[in-house]
Amino acid sequence: KHLQAQQDSGILGNLESEGQLFKSLPVAIQAELCERTRGTLLCGSKFFSELLFLSPSSFRQVCHQALVASATLTDETCFYPGESCAVMRIVERGQLIYFPIKGSERSVSPSTFLSEAALWAKWSY
Repeated sequence: KHLQAQQDSGILGNLESEGQLFKSLPVAIQAELCERTRGTLLCGSKFFSELLFLSPSSFRQVCHQALVASATLTDETCFYPGESCAVMRIVERGQLIYFPIKGSERSVSPSTFLSEAALWAKWSY
């Protein structure tokens, strides 16, 4: 456990320094990098692929300013029944198991959009 903690703090230190380096880049380059790295995830949605087609600058802005990466740990609960939701989630990699209130569990694969309705409606899980 001690070794793992040291490795984790080293990784976090690297991410912090990478974040500082990223923030030191001109905003236009930041936006382009975000679009190139995150945009492919969004293009799996008809809405976002249409946005890219109709307004590339708006799409780039969404990739740069609206997407936030967050890690979910093994056995962590992402959604609680009745909880309000104001964000859409995208499974980028790994596996997510969805346990609906009714019915059987489902495996959610990468590039799957979750809670997309939260983008345009008041919604709860």
